[in-house]
Amino acid sequence: MEPEQATPSLAVRLGAAAAVVWLAVWWLGAQDWIQYPFALEWQESAMFEHASRVARGLPVYQQPAVDFTAFPYPPLFHWLGAALVGEAGGDLSDLRSVSVLSLMLALACVVLAGQRRAGLAAGLMGAGLFVAADGWTGTWTLIARVDSLSLGLTAASIAVGTSARSLAGRPAWGAVAGLLGAAAVLAKQTALGPLAGLVLGLCLRRESRVAGWAAGAVSALVLASVVLALERSTGGWFGFHVVSVLAGSPLHAPAAVGFLPDLLLAWAPLLVLAWAASRAPRGAPAAEPMHPAEWCSLLALVAVAWAARAHEGGYRNTLLPAALALSWVAGPVAARAATVRPRLAAGLALLLFPWLILSHPAAVLPGESDQARLATLQERVGAMEGPVWQPHGALDGRGPGGVHAMAIADLLKSREQAEAQALFDDVSAALEARRFARIVLGVELSVWAGLEALTRNYRVAERLDGGAGGAGSPLAPPTGAPIGPRLLLVPR
Repeated sequence: MEPEQATPSLAVRLGAAAAVVWLAVWWLGAQDWIQYPFALEWQESAMFEHASRVARGLPVYQQPAVDFTAFPYPPLFHWLGAALVGEAGGDLSDLRSVSVLSLMLALACVVLAGQRRAGLAAGLMGAGLFVAADGWTGTWTLIARVDSLSLGLTAASIAVGTSARSLAGRPAWGAVAGLLGAAAVLAKQTALGPLAGLVLGLCLRRESRVAGWAAGAVSALVLASVVLALERSTGGWFGFHVVSVLAGSPLHAPAAVGFLPDLLLAWAPLLVLAWAASRAPRGAPAAEPMHPAEWCSLLALVAVAWAARAHEGGYRNTLLPAALALSWVAGPVAARAATVRPRLAAGLALLLFPWLILSHPAAVLPGESDQARLATLQERVGAMEGPVWQPHGALDGRGPGGVHAMAIADLLKSREQAEAQALFDDVSAALEARRFARIVLGVELSVWAGLEALTRNYRVAERLDGGAGGAGSPLAPPTGAPIGPRLLLVPR
């Protein structure tokens, strides 16, 4: 082990101490999030419905319909969630446990990556920074969605793929990295970017090329086999939902242009540390070069974060891959900077945490009174006779809410206009027949003015949010789009 690894610099020790404190504080607060009895984000209930359908043997990828339309995500999260929820049905905390375990895996890989290059303290510093960036990434790591699962498997793939054995060309280790990378893609499509970066980086060096070929071959075989099996078993609807619906998603120019300034602002102290690390005086020991497999993977993480953020509907959770990449290198960068600018590095290492935490505060849970209102409303909606359509997320995630508004929006803005029109007609026919005894909307009725069958056949019976719509609504979920139960509609 290098001497500086055995004796970490003051900057890294300070950063590690701050990381351990923040990790403990964050984890204590995270327990309330994990056990929160209502949706933390407006699509969480629909994710629970996906897992419940798998547990009950019902199809997920099928023709879009008013009763259920799949989100455009691969199936791994639904499969794992179904195993935890079971046929009897659990609750949202069961589904969130998938994200919790995945996050722990990602943090362990960040610690391992930092330890390899600059010692355990450097690894701890990186892990602390990742959770300190929770607000910057939208307070998204613990919710029942695909992001943490994909990120944890991606981190594991990179950790295995950049291990000493993989870099020495051991095909078995390359194969494991490829398997983990394929699993990450089966959780979320954007993981294909870092997987491709890892395979490319391994193949760029002769000594690691065999491992790169193994990673590429195994990941390609696994993905091709699963995709072909799903396409066959779903009659082509898997590819429709997971690929075709997203293919025409338009770019959102402000988010595309604002990605870099956003990143530069949030991670400014780390970027200054990187600058300091590059300013080594003549005669100073050169930094150990990063293997192409590592820097290709990390660059791909930043690239997919930008690509996802740049598309319409991309929330801050799309920044998670970039946060992983920056946290991955944070400890080693601080250690290198400390050899060049010790005082600057020590100050910036401590500044990193409050800078991230205070400049982008994490979301907070609703207070007790608001939770009591949600519980009362949940009981009230559950007691209503007849079918209730809840297009913006079921108040009780254990029950079906019907086709989700996000699935409708994704389909309408896609290139699959024939299927979009068919779904629109299906929904309109159900509304014309007054099939629903009640409808709970999370937006103003004017937002759905284009759905004439809704305004023609249903009227607003009650405001559920007391007139405080949007982010100020006491019933809005703590993170994601501020869309919570707002209007109760009844047939005219």
